[in-house]
Amino acid sequence: MNKSTIRRIFCAIVLLSVTALAQADPRIEVVWSCTLNEGKTLEDLHEVNGNWLEWNEDKGLKGITSHVANRILGGDLSDVLLIDSYPNWETYAALVAEYDSPDGEAMDAAYNEVATCNSNTVWAVEASGD
Repeated sequence: MNKSTIRRIFCAIVLLSVTALAQADPRIEVVWSCTLNEGKTLEDLHEVNGNWLEWNEDKGLKGITSHVANRILGGDLSDVLLIDSYPNWETYAALVAEYDSPDGEAMDAAYNEVATCNSNTVWAVEASGD
């Protein structure tokens, strides 16, 4: 299952959840488990990820951040995590809707050239003590 299909599935879930969660405003963290494709480097992934962040800004999607986590000891060193952070459910849902467009599919293809992402999880994150 590619990232585009997974994002479409989560879009449906998010759109159903937005109404129920209207009172709460947690940050949404999406964690992708990926493996760098043969011949690709962390720098390649950072470049694609940076392009994705610029694409979000061009679409008017504000407050999205992203990090690349790479393994430094143990296991397969080509395993990486992409951790995308959204300020709220509405921004996440808007991103998923934008991603389901021809230029969103092109962005997905750029990621697929660099890494294979086999799974993701979506987390609602709230600060303690607030």
